[in-house]
Amino acid sequence: MSVSKLMFRNILTYLFLVAFILSSTGCVTTYRRGEGVVISEKKLNQMNLQSGDKTIEGVKIGGTTGMVSGGIIGGAVGLIPGLMSGSMPGLVICTAIGGVIGGGLLGLTGGVLGGTIGYVGDLAVQNAPEYEFKIKQFNDSQILTIRQHSRAIPVNTNVRILEKNGELFIKKIK
Repeated sequence: MSVSKLMFRNILTYLFLVAFILSSTGCVTTYRRGEGVVISEKKLNQMNLQSGDKTIEGVKIGGTTGMVSGGIIGGAVGLIPGLMSGSMPGLVICTAIGGVIGGGLLGLTGGVLGGTIGYVGDLAVQNAPEYEFKIKQFNDSQILTIRQHSRAIPVNTNVRILEKNGELFIKKIK
């Protein structure tokens, strides 16, 4: 095997590895806001449900992940004819065109797949009851009101307060 083929194979391997790492870490958006205790729990009417949140979130995450990894993969594939052309402008043009086409195709595919998964999640949430919890935070004694679809969490239960995409939610500490 020639040195250029081996070098090209190593470059593609590293590009795929970088695309995988970027794709898997681009979706991590949950932040820990602290801990507290449930001081009040109230089951709300089923009619308060706003559907579509998970569908929109799935489209955003799937599309972004698809565009990033597609751009990297498309750029790497476009690199092949660019290297074969032997000129710097040919290399840049082929890599850019490959990146745009790859990002567009995989971004669209990721958006469709993410939207489909989000839609299934929205359908599953419609059967879950919505609760309103009042939480007293441990660190500053502030009282938060949080609405979420979940099982009932009994009063005086310690919970972890989390934030995802600007919305607060709680999870029971085990």
